Amino acid sequence: MAFHRPRPPNRTTHRLATDRELELEQINQILRDELSTEISHNKANEKWISRLERDLINCEKEINRKEIAIVASNEEIKELQTEISSLKKDLYQTRKEIRDNNNYTTDIENKLQECYEIISSLKQRIKVISSRGNSPVRNNSPDIYSPPEDPDMANLDLFIQIERGLNRIKNHIQGGGTPLNNPINIIEGIRGSLNTVRHNYQSVYQDIDGVIAQRDDRNNQVLQLQQDVNFYRQRNTNLQNQTNQLTQERDTLQNRVNQLIPERDTLQNHVNQLILERNTLQNRVNQLAQDLNNSQQGYNLRGRLWHNASLIWNEQSKLKRTLEIIYKVSIYRLMRELQQCRADKGLLEYNRDQLFDRYYNKFKDRKASHIKWKNREQGRRLPVLKLIQPALASISPYIGQEPPDDYFDKVIQSWAFAEGHMTVLENAHAGDFDDAVKCTILKSKMAGKYAPVPANDPYTIGNPAINSPATLRVWARTKYQRETVGTKQSAIQRLTQERFQPFDTPDTYETRIRPLLLGVPNDDAQVLGFLKSQLPERTPNLYGGSNYDQVSASFSANISPIISHPETSSRQLQNKSHSNSSDITRAEIDSMIKSQLALVPTTSLQPTQSISQRQEGQLLRPSQMEPVKE
Repeated sequence: MAFHRPRPPNRTTHRLATDRELELEQINQILRDELSTEISHNKANEKWISRLERDLINCEKEINRKEIAIVASNEEIKELQTEISSLKKDLYQTRKEIRDNNNYTTDIENKLQECYEIISSLKQRIKVISSRGNSPVRNNSPDIYSPPEDPDMANLDLFIQIERGLNRIKNHIQGGGTPLNNPINIIEGIRGSLNTVRHNYQSVYQDIDGVIAQRDDRNNQVLQLQQDVNFYRQRNTNLQNQTNQLTQERDTLQNRVNQLIPERDTLQNHVNQLILERNTLQNRVNQLAQDLNNSQQGYNLRGRLWHNASLIWNEQSKLKRTLEIIYKVSIYRLMRELQQCRADKGLLEYNRDQLFDRYYNKFKDRKASHIKWKNREQGRRLPVLKLIQPALASISPYIGQEPPDDYFDKVIQSWAFAEGHMTVLENAHAGDFDDAVKCTILKSKMAGKYAPVPANDPYTIGNPAINSPATLRVWARTKYQRETVGTKQSAIQRLTQERFQPFDTPDTYETRIRPLLLGVPNDDAQVLGFLKSQLPERTPNLYGGSNYDQVSASFSANISPIISHPETSSRQLQNKSHSNSSDITRAEIDSMIKSQLALVPTTSLQPTQSISQRQEGQLLRPSQMEPVKE
């Protein structure tokens, strides 16, 4: 069955949008506007809640600080009150000691006065005794200060009796008066009286010595008491001064307590005010949380509406993309056939030129033949160059707009249809289309900062010659890194700062990190560890509800080839897609169309696996929606 080339679409063949599609688009736009408004409102509420939470935390810190200050003030007040109580006890004890000392001083003064009176009485008695000793006969002047039982009266009677006895003996001796019968008895009586008088005087002298000793003792006691009085007076003065000092300290502490009590009351009032503000802020936070919950409910409702609209839109986009794929596959196959025809034409022209040179040029002039021989090599490759010239002209010169490996892969892929001719030419004549010729073609595509290409690589050790596509890739990769990324250290540093975001896909992530991997050695374990550590823990929306192991395996499968061989990964992908596209048959295209048409009525009413596993209330992000190609 012949396959006819479909006519390329134009503006006249496009189906006009229906009213339903326009209505859905308007509804989608309205939902987007409302969603953006709700998002901005929620962000403002979140900022306000964060600010209120910070104020609440500051208030709690201030309350804690004030409470600590109040506790410290209360402790200080308790310490001061304890000290005041101790001072009061000391003051009471001191006053009691002062009263006791005053009473003791009064008792000592009374005793001292009694001692003075006793001393005066003793002095008077000593005078009386001394006066009686000098004049023992005092009939006419009796001692009015001595009591009747005083021993001085007994001595006076003895003196009178002795005087009478001496007078009787004198009269007896003179012979006058009455003669005595026994004068010896009178003499013995006088002697006994004298002994008695002597004994009495000795007793008196002993009494006088005792009185003198007692007086000395009294004097010593008086002196000691006087010293005690002076000591207690001095102590009383010191205690009075100490009492005055304690009283002053008590007054000072009392004033300090009176000063701290208003401060404590002020702090307590401030704490109560802060607690009231904290309660107000908490109520405001609760109210904002309730508003946020209400907004989230509306947000979820809009998300479900948007989800339903996106399902319809995605199904339409799938059908449109299927038709576009079929059209592109057909165009690609026809282009391949056209290129093959052109290649066959070039090969036939080349064979014709070879036959012409073989049978015609040998009859030409020898000089012309020599010139033709020198240009024969260029002439042999000229048909192939003409063949690949349109494909090369369609590719813009390289000025650093993409990684050099991608650009070189694209250029090499453009002449892939002529690889057979190049191989035949190289096998027939060595050097006609070797790596040096391909390197020259690639050098001709360099422009801007990358032109002209030096003969040797200045960035590689040994400065090897740039005479093959491989050496040109190494030089261009290093040049691109230095012009766009920087040194290897800066590239690794920027690579460690990259993250696999929730809205990323392996393709977008690879596009972002590929320029940073140009200067990294192959199979670098450290860089591969950095990339694997950037894998998020859960990416259900990205991989359609897969578990973590599947996501990790997918991540490693996409990233490890980039680390191992960054210069060949994209080329392999292109070759794979190219080979797959070239092997599609008409039967496969028909089956693809039938399968897509069969899925249209059923899938439009059912969500996909990744969307069905989404939790209720979670919004559909624009990055999670498939773009619509028009």
